[in-house]
Amino acid sequence: MLLFALILNAPIETKIEPVKSPIQVKFMPLKGEEGIYTNCIMKRDFCLQLKTQENDNSPNLFIKNGKNYEPIDGFSLSPVDDYAKFFFDDKIIDLGNSNYLISILEHNSTMYSGGGASVDTLHLFKLSKTGASWKLSGELLNIPYRGSKMIRACFSEQDMKDRHGVCHDEYDYSAVITINKGSNGEFPNLIYNAIATDYPASSKLDKDNSVKIKKSDLYRKKDMGCTFTRMIRFDNKIKQYKLDKPIPNCYDYLTF
Repeated sequence: MLLFALILNAPIETKIEPVKSPIQVKFMPLKGEEGIYTNCIMKRDFCLQLKTQENDNSPNLFIKNGKNYEPIDGFSLSPVDDYAKFFFDDKIIDLGNSNYLISILEHNSTMYSGGGASVDTLHLFKLSKTGASWKLSGELLNIPYRGSKMIRACFSEQDMKDRHGVCHDEYDYSAVITINKGSNGEFPNLIYNAIATDYPASSKLDKDNSVKIKKSDLYRKKDMGCTFTRMIRFDNKIKQYKLDKPIPNCYDYLTF
């Protein structure tokens, strides 16, 4: 899985003041130029902006004033893969005391003949403010977030008849991270819920799907092997979030 390299001038202290009730709040996207993505929290205390990096050391994550959008600070997040695109998740976790958990989604995609695939990886960071200064932690979590494949399945009129006009097999994986009760140290516990589906229901990536399908198979069937829940807790020793146990082998959904 691709990783970020965080380039900062000094080590970042990840400790925060404990809070009783962290909450998830909307992180609203604003319209902007191509390759520039800006999201603001509802009360407009600040905005974050991602933009295409001009060179290896230039900042591409900016903190901006939420009222006039003037830049306050900047950091450099450098992907290993030059072809990856980056977006903010649409929610941010407000820890209180001007501390936030922010999620940056790394998007990779490819095209097939008559189809395509994409994979999103979630990278979690802590953003904190002390006085007028902002600090960004090292990466706290790196985990699969979404995967999608669309594979062409019709190559003739007979195929279209045999498949009732459904000419693509679709395989999807999506996850949601929410706040759980309790905390480990000063960071809230999190829950990771993942759902994987196949469409039509009879289709599988590891078998030949060039056969007639029944009308009764025209629905999205959950792949129970890749539909699961994991607890995520902060490990004070390594200063990162860890899953309570590994995720299942769902690579068919999460690789090209």
